[in-house]
Amino acid sequence: MKKSICGVLLALCLLAGLVPAPALAAAAPVWDGSAAESYAGGSGTAEDPYQIADGAQLALLSKHAAKSEATKGKYYVLTRDVDLGGLPWTPIGTHEWAYCVFQGNFDGGFHRVSGLLAEPGPEDAGNNGSVYAGLFGDVDGGTIRNLAVSGTVRCAGCKSVIAGGVAASVSPEVLNAEPGGLISGCCFTGSVTVQAAVSVTAGGVVGCGSSPGVLDCRNDGEVRCESGGSVTAGGVAGAASFTGGCVNTGNVTGISEEPGSGSTSASSNYVGGVVGSNSSTYRPNDMENCLNTGAVTARGGYACAGGLVGRNYIQSGYGHRSTLISCCSTGAVTGGDKARAGGLVGYAWVGSATILQNCYSAGPVTAGDGGEAGGLLGYVNGAASGISLEACYSAGSVTAGADGLTGGIAGDWQVTRSSVSDCSYFRTRDVNPGLEACGKGGSWVEGMDEVQTLTAKAFRDPDSFPGWDWEVWKMAKGLDPEVSPVTARPVLAFPDESAKQVPVMGISLDERALTLTVGETVQLTATVLPEAAGDRTVQWGSSDEETAAVDKAGTVTALAEGTAQIAAAAGDRGAACAVTVVPARIAGLTVTAEKAEASVRSGAGGTAVLAAYHCDDCCLAVKVLPLEAGAETVLTLDLPEDTDFARVFLLDDLGRPLAEDVLEYTPWS
Repeated sequence: MKKSICGVLLALCLLAGLVPAPALAAAAPVWDGSAAESYAGGSGTAEDPYQIADGAQLALLSKHAAKSEATKGKYYVLTRDVDLGGLPWTPIGTHEWAYCVFQGNFDGGFHRVSGLLAEPGPEDAGNNGSVYAGLFGDVDGGTIRNLAVSGTVRCAGCKSVIAGGVAASVSPEVLNAEPGGLISGCCFTGSVTVQAAVSVTAGGVVGCGSSPGVLDCRNDGEVRCESGGSVTAGGVAGAASFTGGCVNTGNVTGISEEPGSGSTSASSNYVGGVVGSNSSTYRPNDMENCLNTGAVTARGGYACAGGLVGRNYIQSGYGHRSTLISCCSTGAVTGGDKARAGGLVGYAWVGSATILQNCYSAGPVTAGDGGEAGGLLGYVNGAASGISLEACYSAGSVTAGADGLTGGIAGDWQVTRSSVSDCSYFRTRDVNPGLEACGKGGSWVEGMDEVQTLTAKAFRDPDSFPGWDWEVWKMAKGLDPEVSPVTARPVLAFPDESAKQVPVMGISLDERALTLTVGETVQLTATVLPEAAGDRTVQWGSSDEETAAVDKAGTVTALAEGTAQIAAAAGDRGAACAVTVVPARIAGLTVTAEKAEASVRSGAGGTAVLAAYHCDDCCLAVKVLPLEAGAETVLTLDLPEDTDFARVFLLDDLGRPLAEDVLEYTPWS
């Protein structure tokens, strides 16, 4: 590996969490298991919060939270990174007795608590019979913000478990409070693995978080829940009522030992990429600008698996509504036998008006025998208030086992007074052939019969969807994942506390992956956040300069066939773009009923062939052009009336294929 990229790759390792702390930061003190006698400073007010500088002082907070209302209304701030050393940890707020909860306001100061080991047993059950597992346990009327946690949360052999990497349970002092930042700007890396006899509620960041909700939080760890009864599991939160600007990249699995029955009389098993159960009674339950890229799996019980939400529930009779706006999931969604599986929502119970707007699913959706699988929604049911889908689409495969239902939009739709507008799903001869918009009940829904299927060309072209807000989907393309789309502030930032200037909190590239031909160049653009960072200098490097080189301005030049990682770093943050260099490439193919046009490029010359075919593979017309090395060539061909599809080939001087893929589209696609 070239020396020029060593610093860049170090930044990438830091970004991925492969090393414990920024290279320039002082080593975090390792906790010895004791509790301090006092905090490092402060009086506990908002203007002068208690200062926590090591694990012993954090353990002191845990002791104070075990005393009735000792933390109520108090303020705390973490002044440096803390390493808990993998020693057994007692959550801050155990709920062992009434009011043994955390009721203060904790600011992590953008610092990290690493080495967490939260492993309570049956003897740690609170007065309500539940075991609370996490850095924080039961947070009642308190807030947590700007905190990163890494480590292990696990629990087995208990009756009921509530678990989260940052906090097990977070609830407001007032149940019908307006949306705010009850837990905000927090992230978790590691694993949350819990098993219980009766019930499990768990999430990567928080197990159970009610209104005001969860803002700007991220989970990069695995969440796995097993229960003899009910399961509620989410990548960010097991249960929540308002979620905004949250990202999950970890896999989420919920397994109920009770066999799947396809009936609500079975134990519930709600598993979602962001939230397991998104529900509310006294206020609206909303999800905005959230992203999931992890795999979601639910098996056993009344299983409901969704790329964003396992179960979306809004109570009737209170005049509220439920909204999912500007959210997307790219992870695979898998439900067992008789499960409800949806690219966005597994089970939508419509007690009051429910709206999905500007959302999409791009991962495969699968249900087992007797299950229901939908590109967006697995199963829709509830009162007559109706559900509305506006400007949403699914682009993954949708399959179900024997006696199952499948739909590009929904597997089963049982709510009247509903509407679908400007929605699409993907269907080709190879993916979802013959798939209808709805597996059952679609005729009841206004606009369902007008849903169009997406073609590969349309899916790649934002202009195919006029009026859609593509800006909010940059998150799914990895352009600005460190910036909250809700509050527009940097999140999950952990600056070096010794720095005298504003540190770099994130860097992103305008491309994550590129395919280039030999001799081709492209300009990469890096965005460094925040704008106030003291040193925004970007360093560039290539993992293989003989394949693809990059200059100090970010211009990439393809030199030889192969692959290379082009990396950019600023401060201790990094980002990368995967570059594949090929001898030749088909840049594009457009087909109408009258004409086909293809753009091709070759680094070594050769021949381009554009041909029209009948369905029996009989060639009806052909256009051949020589290729100049490194130049782009455009071929056009008038299509005979009997044309069923067109193909474009790239051949070398001996007639051998240069481009491995053959593109073909029907004229009406």
